[in-house]
Amino acid sequence: ILDREPAMVDAIGADGWHATSAALARYGARPVDPARWFGASVHDAAQLRAAQIVGVDFAVLGPVFETKTHPGAPGLGWSGFSERRGVIGLPVYALGGLAQVDPSEARRHGAQGIAAISAYWPR
Repeated sequence: ILDREPAMVDAIGADGWHATSAALARYGARPVDPARWFGASVHDAAQLRAAQIVGVDFAVLGPVFETKTHPGAPGLGWSGFSERRGVIGLPVYALGGLAQVDPSEARRHGAQGIAAISAYWPR
């Protein structure tokens, strides 16, 4: 799944596109073929609703906790995640500061699962 430009999905035969919240805001309709995956990273309930309107297949919501890549950015915490996640009926994955989190903890708070980079591939 690519994370740059949706046009590249078909050009290289990728399985889909993952939009940042800023990129998502530029589209009023689904920018990739429905046969391809389309996901988005979001940070609040309004962005989740926008993602659903544009037609994402899944969303990644966070950060749940403070991260090394975004120092000082406040985390939602599990209660904030659950509150925001509840606004749509799509699969929503938890993201941000989850290195020591058991995926079952995320599911208890309404997450489909967890998404992570540095938790699994430390730099």
